Amino acid sequence: MKNLKIVIAILLCCGCGFYPAFTLAKPQVSNKEPNQPAVKLIEPAKLKEDLDFLFKKIEEVHPNMYAYTSKEEFDLLRNKLYSQVTQPKTRINFLKLIAPTLASLKNPHTVVYDFSEYMNYIQNSGKIFPLSLSWYGGKVILTKNYTSKKLPLGGTILEINGEVVPKMIERLERYYSAEGRDTYPEAIERDKILRYLFWLEYGPAESLNVQIKVIDGTINDYEVEMTTFGEIKAKEEPNKGRNSYRHLPTYDAFLIKLDDWADWGRIAELTEFCNEVFTEIREQKTSHLIIDLRNNPGGDWANSEVFVTYLVNKPHHLFNGANPLRFDGAVYLLIGANSTSASTNFTAVIKDSRTVTIIGQEPGEPLTYYGNTTSFVLPNTHLQAAVPRTLIVLPGSKNDGRGIIPDHEVKQKPKDTAKGVDTVLQFTLDLIKKSDSKISATQEKENVVQN
Repeated sequence: MKNLKIVIAILLCCGCGFYPAFTLAKPQVSNKEPNQPAVKLIEPAKLKEDLDFLFKKIEEVHPNMYAYTSKEEFDLLRNKLYSQVTQPKTRINFLKLIAPTLASLKNPHTVVYDFSEYMNYIQNSGKIFPLSLSWYGGKVILTKNYTSKKLPLGGTILEINGEVVPKMIERLERYYSAEGRDTYPEAIERDKILRYLFWLEYGPAESLNVQIKVIDGTINDYEVEMTTFGEIKAKEEPNKGRNSYRHLPTYDAFLIKLDDWADWGRIAELTEFCNEVFTEIREQKTSHLIIDLRNNPGGDWANSEVFVTYLVNKPHHLFNGANPLRFDGAVYLLIGANSTSASTNFTAVIKDSRTVTIIGQEPGEPLTYYGNTTSFVLPNTHLQAAVPRTLIVLPGSKNDGRGIIPDHEVKQKPKDTAKGVDTVLQFTLDLIKKSDSKISATQEKENVVQN
């Protein structure tokens, strides 16, 4: 528990990490005409001033910027970056030039970003990538379709606009990184990242030609239209992107989906949510609680800490004493490749504090990582940037680059995606049924829909 106390104390004092910028930061939307800032050219001398400012800040703030990439290797990349700044560039083109160099440090909390042009674009009904994807055994699987055309969910996407998908992922991957890892293709499962990066790399488009290999082995080409953000929101489930819960009486369980810890200063709102759901759990005398973190990439640790107080088995001085609504039944945490940053912290603390069953995939962030960022703005281009200022060592860390290892490793199966079944959740419910003799094997199964 010693490591736990040290880490939690640091996080409470400093706030939690920033992973990655394009989902957690609130974009500053310009009042200017759409795309106007993007076409303004900035002189090379000003661009190099921004590079000087950026690298000086990283060297001052980062506890160990060369933890995963040697100084000699990074200096070569940095010098190459400077040599490419010979002509005036727009902010977006400058961003596209810087981001791969920063990504070579293999620390997702060291980033440069900007959303103003993208937000202007989508708020003016700009068309964005209309599909949701997952990474499965080296293949890209179609998991959701926001177009009007019927597409085979669970199928393998082979090409998009004539480009083989591995090449497309390679192009997108150069803009982001995972802690200590050379590649992180699982990031495409995060819709916000995928849509933003597709726009950044390929620019606006009206349609896509998508080649898909169906589960039965047939290969077909589909011409699909890009869609607007408003059209996507209209087709999403009502609570998508927010925290929600539902009672699963057949399994004597409650399911809480924690998809949104990104907003800062939401402790009062989250406390109200927790009081509501845990009061209902107590009234129903529920024995099993499933907490789904698979779509939660992190955010403000202070937000996630709210939930800790409802789960720890005994009072802890860092958690303001015992919570009268604390749940003492069986807890199941569902995690995935993108349950990172504050979600990694949350899972590690819960696992260290009480008995819990963890189901899913090892997250892309290890139990020892650099986080807890300082944010700043580059003086000439006004691009935003962030640098971690803390080495975070979570309970259970062996400093071996590994994340939280699930008790049961389960991943969404393409054949289940095709049928609309959530593989991980169904596995969890079957596990509950086996462990609880009160749950009748003859009862009808809950309708388990894929996330």
